[in-house]
Amino acid sequence: MAHHQPELLKRLINYLDDERNDIYLHIDRKSTELRPEDFRSITRSANLFLTERLSVHWGGYSQIRCELLLLKEAARRRYAYYHLISGVDVPLVTQDEFHAFFERIDGKEIVGFARPAISGDELDRFNTYHFFQESIGRKRSALAFAERASLRLQHLLRVSRAKRYRRKYGVSVFQKGTNWFDITDGLARYVLSREEEIRKMYRWTRCCDEVFLQTLVANSPYFDRLFYRGYGSYLSSLRYVDWKRGSPYVFRDRDYEEIIASKCLFARKFDLSVDGRIVERLYRRLSGG
Repeated sequence: MAHHQPELLKRLINYLDDERNDIYLHIDRKSTELRPEDFRSITRSANLFLTERLSVHWGGYSQIRCELLLLKEAARRRYAYYHLISGVDVPLVTQDEFHAFFERIDGKEIVGFARPAISGDELDRFNTYHFFQESIGRKRSALAFAERASLRLQHLLRVSRAKRYRRKYGVSVFQKGTNWFDITDGLARYVLSREEEIRKMYRWTRCCDEVFLQTLVANSPYFDRLFYRGYGSYLSSLRYVDWKRGSPYVFRDRDYEEIIASKCLFARKFDLSVDGRIVERLYRRLSGG
């Protein structure tokens, strides 16, 4: 999933250009920085597929739609694992190490969970209707005022979507975590088989790309197949992301040793305009330089 930083995205794709990989790329329809024609012939060994372009808005259901679109496109060819990363990720392991790792954990699901129980604020992401989130995104606008008024009214009326979903879909627990994942073909197809349920539950919600997969897994047999059963650790998703210093923090060169020590598969996020040296060092390390 990508929407900006073309040079960083090209570097990532070039590194993933391995005959063992197929790459599915979604470029946000709103993006003015990324042009599909710049990526069509960029790989030599990996197959690269450009998906339909959706207009993805921060916090809206379109983020979930985009993930489902990528899964659906990839599942047509059936793979052992499906890996979701962003265009501003940098790999932390070599391709040989990456493929050996997934052969070793065959059948385990890498889905990150934030905590044992979802908090009240997090429950509000989907317990009430966020009618204007797709239009608001991160912006402050008159619609944001209308959204707040709508939410206050729903609280007064004690609207509870979660209560209805517990009855209708048998959801016993709601969960939250990172939206980036590495899942098996079995779980991918299980998710796609529940697409209509996902749409009904998470349309008109806020930031539920961090909720829908965790909730689905937590209420299924796949929960027992998690690679890491802990909570709140980057080890549960094997993505090194720093939410303490930013939303998330953009890594700098001074963070190099910290990133390497994480033992994760990927780190994010990076920005060449903030610090390009850290990106160069990480890729140089992977190439043995």
